[in-house]
Amino acid sequence: DVWHDTHTWPPPGVRSASWILHSDGSLSTPGSSQAPGPGGWREHTPDPRATTGTRNRWHTQNAHPVSYGTRAATSKRLLWRTAPVQAPLRVVGEGELHMTLCASYNHAAVFAYLELVNENGRVFHATEGIGTCERSAGEACELRLKLLPTAFQVPAGWSLQLVLAGTDAHTFPVSIPAGSTWTVGCGGGLAPASELSLPIVPPDDPIHFSAGRASMAS
Repeated sequence: DVWHDTHTWPPPGVRSASWILHSDGSLSTPGSSQAPGPGGWREHTPDPRATTGTRNRWHTQNAHPVSYGTRAATSKRLLWRTAPVQAPLRVVGEGELHMTLCASYNHAAVFAYLELVNENGRVFHATEGIGTCERSAGEACELRLKLLPTAFQVPAGWSLQLVLAGTDAHTFPVSIPAGSTWTVGCGGGLAPASELSLPIVPPDDPIHFSAGRASMAS
């Protein structure tokens, strides 16, 4: 990691790019060469034991090394993943998740994690956000969830991954009734669309980052 600074936030030249959530767990950008995944509704059983452990940023408060544990254990996590990026992708700013969620219980909490996955399947935590579906059981909720400000680069060949959970048991424990379900709208004309928007620095943008400063290239 290298620290950089800038006189504005986000830096000039940053634009918003969107990835569509598909019911097969894929993430794709509109108009990309990647074949779009199917739409419809995606069902999930939230894990009441989901956790980021006791060495996350909340527990350590940056006074100790931060670790989110092995994020590769995805069997009980609701996730979407992009195809490997063809060129380095720079994300600088605050992302937002816009989705339609139906939960079988009242006022469901939603924990969203943005992660990077390398060629070997190793997962790295990038940023996160927390929101609440302010609806009664079974009612559709249009949720706009802000992710914490961040700045990172996705190397070529790596993927972005969005993961959702209904609790963070060791940090923000939330009671999830037994047998609860989530249903997420994934568009395709069969359900409301959901998307992840991220602030991107285009590869041909004159902004460049050098150690200690972000500036405009001459």
